[in-house]
Amino acid sequence: MGNWFNRFIWHKIRSIHNRVLFIVLSSVFVSCLIVAAMGVYAMESTRYALNDKEVVLEDSIADMVDESTTSRVKEQLRKSAVAEADYIDQSFVYSGEAVQYLADNMTYIMQHKDQYLPCELPDTRIDYDIMSGMPYIYYSPDLVEQGISPELMQEIAIANNISVNMRPMGKPYLKYHASIFAGSKNGYLICVDIVPHGGKVFPSRERQELFNKTYDPRQRPWYKLAVKNGKMSHTEAYIGEDSFLEMSCVAPYYDENGFAGVVGIGSSIEDIHEKVLNTSTGKTGFSFTLDSNCNVVFSSREYGMLQAVPEVVDIRTLGEPTLAEAADHMVAGETDVREVVVDGTEYYLAYAPMSHIGWSFGTLIGKDEVLAPGDAVATNIRHEMNNFKDVLQDIFASTILKAALLLIPVLLLIIFACRSMTSMTTLPIRRLTAEVKQISGGKLDKKLDINTGDEIEGLAQCFNKMTDDLQLYIEHLSTAVAEKERVQTELKVASRIQEGMLPDNLDENTCAGRFGISAFMQPAKAVGGDFYDYYFIDDDNVAVTVADVSDKGVPAALFMVITKTLLKNYISSITEQKDLARIVNQVNNTLVISNREFMFVTAFIGILNISSGRFDYVNAGHNPPLVRTNGSFEYLEKADNPMLGIKKGIDYKIQSLTLRRGDALFIYTDGVTEAKDETNVMFSENRLRQVLNDVAIDEIQAEHILAPVRDAVKKHSLQVDQFDDITMMSLVYLMKDEGD
Repeated sequence: MGNWFNRFIWHKIRSIHNRVLFIVLSSVFVSCLIVAAMGVYAMESTRYALNDKEVVLEDSIADMVDESTTSRVKEQLRKSAVAEADYIDQSFVYSGEAVQYLADNMTYIMQHKDQYLPCELPDTRIDYDIMSGMPYIYYSPDLVEQGISPELMQEIAIANNISVNMRPMGKPYLKYHASIFAGSKNGYLICVDIVPHGGKVFPSRERQELFNKTYDPRQRPWYKLAVKNGKMSHTEAYIGEDSFLEMSCVAPYYDENGFAGVVGIGSSIEDIHEKVLNTSTGKTGFSFTLDSNCNVVFSSREYGMLQAVPEVVDIRTLGEPTLAEAADHMVAGETDVREVVVDGTEYYLAYAPMSHIGWSFGTLIGKDEVLAPGDAVATNIRHEMNNFKDVLQDIFASTILKAALLLIPVLLLIIFACRSMTSMTTLPIRRLTAEVKQISGGKLDKKLDINTGDEIEGLAQCFNKMTDDLQLYIEHLSTAVAEKERVQTELKVASRIQEGMLPDNLDENTCAGRFGISAFMQPAKAVGGDFYDYYFIDDDNVAVTVADVSDKGVPAALFMVITKTLLKNYISSITEQKDLARIVNQVNNTLVISNREFMFVTAFIGILNISSGRFDYVNAGHNPPLVRTNGSFEYLEKADNPMLGIKKGIDYKIQSLTLRRGDALFIYTDGVTEAKDETNVMFSENRLRQVLNDVAIDEIQAEHILAPVRDAVKKHSLQVDQFDDITMMSLVYLMKDEGD
């Protein structure tokens, strides 16, 4: 009978899913019969117990949900407040570091005027096309009226050198209105203004003329704050000359006689406002910032107590005790989450300090919104408990009736059926397991032959397809590996070709006693975008080039080849050194025509007249080289020339200097000064100059000047991968003066 029963059931239930389901249902049915025998008594007592505990359970679970939700939301609010406060605060930390750096440099310039050459900047009284990011000089009305003495004019020309440090400081503020400035106690102002997305600093000539007639930096709040504190300070928010709400970080600088003026960075706080608007939590949440006077500076709410208004309003005076108490803790620099009432509604308020500026950031969410899940849980529990009592009563009644009739025979039948069916169900699975072990051992051509008509057979077919796909995947993987090896080989060939394009050493007999030259390049990838070149134009003139193509890798290398070829072809046709600017103009126009990928090149191109020592050069947006005169290296003044390949018709300007015996030039790309160590600190221009000045004064070997820099950069970035191409060149002039 057992075999007949198994065959009958096996025929009716063919899938493993249905077999297991049948076993489970049978087991549940038997369990219900057993429970029914004991449930006659339990049914009524349970019903009464449910009635008594229903309300207690409902309130208890709702309270637990409320407590859990409230705790989680408070922690989330607190973390959000701390994170946003830190974010806003860090922007002011950066400003403070930059301003202190600017103050130190300005102090050095004013106390070492003899080490700097005079520098001219656009004058707001004369120049009406002052663009965003362009340094300019401004004279207050009092200074213009009393007249500028020759001594003061000489001081201003030297002080203008600070503009070299100001220009790169504007990069982090390109999306917002900002100013980097140095205001002298004598009434002049050196400034770089940033206008979002570029354009003119002054929107109209009338605005510029009004500025010239009325503005005096010594009367501005930022100047007075720095004079009063005598150290780096942050101003409160104020309306700037460009009518935008801004804050300034300022610091005094000094000359040999003491206080000389104030430097600073004034930045629009639109970015902080935007950040505040995007930090609200939930449907009822909003955020705001509070200054040290308990005034709401920014708010994502446009109405009520916590909206930001133009006038100064201490929120502690608005008549809400809970809000006033929270404000006291906020201005005290604390971090916490409190319950407050705002405009008649209860909220949870999380706040955290911004220690560098003395502000506090707060974010709120409605208390009702936080507690809503608990109320919903209580309602659901009440509904489900009523359903559960009805269902439980029906189950008890049905189970008792069935248990009385079928308990013993059904129990025996199910036990017997389960044992037989389990054995039959697991047999094909055991076969499948044994054959899959052979496949896992490496026999991918093994085919599973299982015909059970259920999911096991389907699984066997899937394994057969898997082995076929796996063999095909191995073939494809082998092909892919071969292709990758081919690409690597081609890159190595390209790298050797690029190395071959670098110039050979010049003839020692030709250079001996006249000049020495040495260069080095190390790409960040297999091929790079940096290059250098040097060659004789004729017996008495030698050309040198160091350039850096935007981007890295193969595209940059191809653009480098084009640029190098154009420069050498054009320069080789020069008859006079003064033609160098014209040649650079032609190369730029040619690059722009074929520059479909919008790449660009920074380049330093120079021609040395060996007999006279005259060195004419064009700096097309490249890092300023260093020149050694009188035994020390200093950076060359950088002309305002743009990069090559950006725009046609640019008039590049030529500059000149005269080298004497023992003088040297060091030319490099930004891969040198921007090399980073494991803490993300750059090598920097100051470090480069220090390394060069440690070279012996009487050192005339070009390679001996180059080697210390190579070693210092390598040691600095030893623990990190090279990010950018590194290129450097040293040129030493050895001709004796006619009087020697």
